[in-house]
Amino acid sequence: MPVSDTTFQNRINFLVREQGIERQAEFYGVTRRTVRRWQGGETTPSARTRDSVRRRGLTAGSPVAETVRRDGRFAPAQRSVDTSAFNANASINRGLRRRRNAAIRDAQSRGNARAERMARALPQRLSNREESARTEEYVALRRSAQISNLRREGVSLNSERATNVLGEVPEDFEDWDEYDDYYDYDDIDWDEWRSNYDQMAG
Repeated sequence: MPVSDTTFQNRINFLVREQGIERQAEFYGVTRRTVRRWQGGETTPSARTRDSVRRRGLTAGSPVAETVRRDGRFAPAQRSVDTSAFNANASINRGLRRRRNAAIRDAQSRGNARAERMARALPQRLSNREESARTEEYVALRRSAQISNLRREGVSLNSERATNVLGEVPEDFEDWDEYDDYYDYDDIDWDEWRSNYDQMAG
């Protein structure tokens, strides 16, 4: 499947953030300015380079792109995935890799072959299902907080202002009221969510 613009930009931005723009420019034999233009969507490289960026970003810990199946073919999902949730998943993946690498180094320093095998079996990233679940949870929490704020201000969820804040209603729901009733996050404990996130991200 061709690499979508969204997936390409997410992955190149991730690689630049994690490894630096100089490394990306050197790897692909282009200038720093070209990489910045890729990041901003001003230009796009060849299909081969786009696929390389996709694969290298995934290997480096970038969250998996969200796709859906349409007419028998996979395509990027139309609903946008919250950037903060994307970054949170990436941070957790980095934490998992750090813990695994530290456990391997510790086992090797002690000459413990069994401990090293166990360390190498540790996960390096969230599974696709875990990433999807955490993204859905994060986005639902944020949307519920936004809905609560709008209601406190007396703003109708069917108004243009609400649409500007919340975006379009997900296709599985009739309106934002139904969405809010479904997730039912009246008492949002962001401290608990952040604590769980920090624990996973290491």
